[in-house]
Amino acid sequence: MRFRVFLLFSLAGCICCLLAAGPTPMQHFCVADGLSQSSVYCILQDRHGFWWVGTADGLNRFDGREFAIFRHRPGRPGSLGDNTIRCLLEARDGTLWVGTDDGLFRYDEFADTFHPFAGDSTPAGVIRLRHITARGEDAAGRLWIGTPEGIRISDISRTRLVDPATVFPAHPHALDMVPRSGDWRVSTRR
Repeated sequence: MRFRVFLLFSLAGCICCLLAAGPTPMQHFCVADGLSQSSVYCILQDRHGFWWVGTADGLNRFDGREFAIFRHRPGRPGSLGDNTIRCLLEARDGTLWVGTDDGLFRYDEFADTFHPFAGDSTPAGVIRLRHITARGEDAAGRLWIGTPEGIRISDISRTRLVDPATVFPAHPHALDMVPRSGDWRVSTRR
């Protein structure tokens, strides 16, 4: 009985604290504020506190005051391969991976440039990863890369695909690893 009374008062105290705190402040950003486009596909806050926003017209980095916009610049090394940014991932080693409609790119924070992940060579030719729709990282540090053809697993340390065969069904929309079990949740568009 004492436990129930204690639990009831503890719960009531928590509710009172939450109500006294008021609404959580939220700030809305739009094109007039410097965002490259209003169709936002993904958002990520990195270990430095920057907010990365993937849109239909480029990648935006917000430092708390202003946006820096990264876009595809034809013929310019170090630019993104496409302006449609579908997904973002900060790997455990701090590397920022950007999934676009023209492949997967690694951000070099020191040079402020992007480098494409080429895929892998097989007897049938080079596998080019395009239309990156989802991403994840497993406990071994491998990237799980979602494409319209299915999910590919990539050993980034050796810049190659672990298994060039499709691992899961086509058109993954989202990937998420369950932390304790290591199981993957995959949502598809079909």
